[in-house]
Amino acid sequence: MAQCNPEEFIQLFQRIVHKYSQFETHKKKYGTDMHITVAEIHTIDAIGRNSNLNLKQLAQELGIAKGTASQMVYKLVDKGLVKKEISVHSDREINISLTKLGRTAYDGHKEMHAGQNAKMTSLVKEMPQDVLDLSKDYLVQFEGLLDKYLAQEE
Repeated sequence: MAQCNPEEFIQLFQRIVHKYSQFETHKKKYGTDMHITVAEIHTIDAIGRNSNLNLKQLAQELGIAKGTASQMVYKLVDKGLVKKEISVHSDREINISLTKLGRTAYDGHKEMHAGQNAKMTSLVKEMPQDVLDLSKDYLVQFEGLLDKYLAQEE
């Protein structure tokens, strides 16, 4: 295996991030009759895995700003995939949950991921444990760095 220098590593990582960013705009139907973007289905997934989330919790779950989460929820409400209800705990808090159509998309996404995750899991299982541990440590540090950059922009 060829030795990698820091610039090559950073360029590869940036390429992967850019490709994932492009991937986020792809649309699929996920068992519904409408096109749903990856960003939308990941929001639906977070709501489906966590019953009665509020907007702040959803933003934290997705690692995005509360305003971004709010915009996504409005899109999903308009599409009939998500519903908003006043919380039983507070009149000022809104709970977000899936509609029947949203549950269909959630289930379709889970089925699709079963195949994709199997491929990724197989790839990761081939990594030596020390490489996997180092990779995780790097990704955690990189996420922290991105969080700092994003906080500076707000």
